[in-house]
Amino acid sequence: MTLNESHHPKPEKGIPWRRILFFGFSLAVTVVVFRALFHRVSWLEIRDMMMQIDLRWFGVFVGLSLIMHLLRTLRYRMVLRASGENPAFLPLLLVVVVRGMCVDMLPSRLGELVYLFLVRTRLGIGLGAASASFALAFLFDLLALAPLVVAGAWLMGAREVLSTPVLVSGGMVLLLLSLLLIRSLQPLLRFGQWLIRPFVRKDQRWAVFLHETADSMSESLHRAKDQQLFWPLLGVSLLVRSAKYAALYVMMLALLFPQGYEWADLPLAPSFMALVSGEMAASLPASGIGGFGAYEGTLAFVMALFGHSEETAAALSISHRLITQVYGWVTGLLALGLLMLPCFHVKEESSSVRSKGSSLPFF
Repeated sequence: MTLNESHHPKPEKGIPWRRILFFGFSLAVTVVVFRALFHRVSWLEIRDMMMQIDLRWFGVFVGLSLIMHLLRTLRYRMVLRASGENPAFLPLLLVVVVRGMCVDMLPSRLGELVYLFLVRTRLGIGLGAASASFALAFLFDLLALAPLVVAGAWLMGAREVLSTPVLVSGGMVLLLLSLLLIRSLQPLLRFGQWLIRPFVRKDQRWAVFLHETADSMSESLHRAKDQQLFWPLLGVSLLVRSAKYAALYVMMLALLFPQGYEWADLPLAPSFMALVSGEMAASLPASGIGGFGAYEGTLAFVMALFGHSEETAAALSISHRLITQVYGWVTGLLALGLLMLPCFHVKEESSSVRSKGSSLPFF
C-alpha cells in the first residue's frame, strides 16, 4: 500500500438504494398490471388461446420476422460500409437476431446495447463505426415511426375513442424531433468533446477514450452524410417498421381467428395503434420485469377502447406478448450459439484492411 492510499482508503460501497428502488418499482408495475388482467381472464383461457393458434398465420409471422431482421441487418451494414467497415452479412444478421432477443429485457430498451458489444467483440468493428450505426439506426427507427403513426391516425378517421388531430400532432412532433436529433448528432458530439477537453489535457483516461470515440463516430457520420444515405436509410427504416408491425398484427390474427373473429373485427389501423401504444409503454424506464407489464396493460387497455371485450383484450395481450417473447428468446439463443463459434470471431483490425473485404467465409 502506498502512502497516498494509506491516507485515502477506498470508501466501502453502501447499499445500492437506487437500484433496489428501481427494481421494486418495476416489479410493482408487473404485479399490478398482471393482477388487473387476471381479474378478467384465467390462465386456462390464455392457455387455450395459445394452444388454438392458427399455425398458418404463425408461419406468416415467422416469415415477416425474418424479413424484418434481414432489413435491419441491411440498414446496419449500409452505415458500417459507409464508415469503412465491411462486415459479412450472415454474422451481422446473427448479431441483429440476438439484439432482438435482448432489446426488451432491460428498461428503456437498453438491451439494444448488446449490438455494440457483439459487433465489437465478435465482428471486430471499430467503436466509432459501431456507435454511428447504432445511433443512426435508433434515430431512423423513430423517424420512420412518425409517418406510420400519422397514417394510422388518419385511417382511423372518425373513431371517437382517440382524437385523430391529437394523434396526427403527436406523429408530427415525433417526426420533427427525430429530424432534429439526426441533424444535431455531430454538433452534439463536438459540444461533448468541448466539455471534456480540460480532462483530456490532464490525461484522464476516461476523457481521452470518450474524446477519441467521439472523433471516430463523428468521422463515420460525416462519411455517411457524404454518401447521401438519408433517403436510403429512411426507406429501409420504413420497411423495417412495416415488417415489424405487420408481423405483430399477423400474430393477432393467428390468436383471434380461431376464437371466431373475422377480418372486419380486426381493422388494421386501430390494431396498429394498439401495438404502437404497447411498444411505447414498454420503452419507458420502469415498464416491468423482463419486458412484461406495461406492454400487456397498455395493449389490453387500447384494444378494449376499440370495442373488444375486456376478457378478450386481456387474454390477447398476455398470449401475444408471451408467444412473441418466447419466439425471440429461442431464435436469439440459437443465433448467439452460432455467433460464439470460432468461425464468426474476427480480431479487430484497421478499417482500411477490413474495408477490402471480410475475412469471414460467409457472404
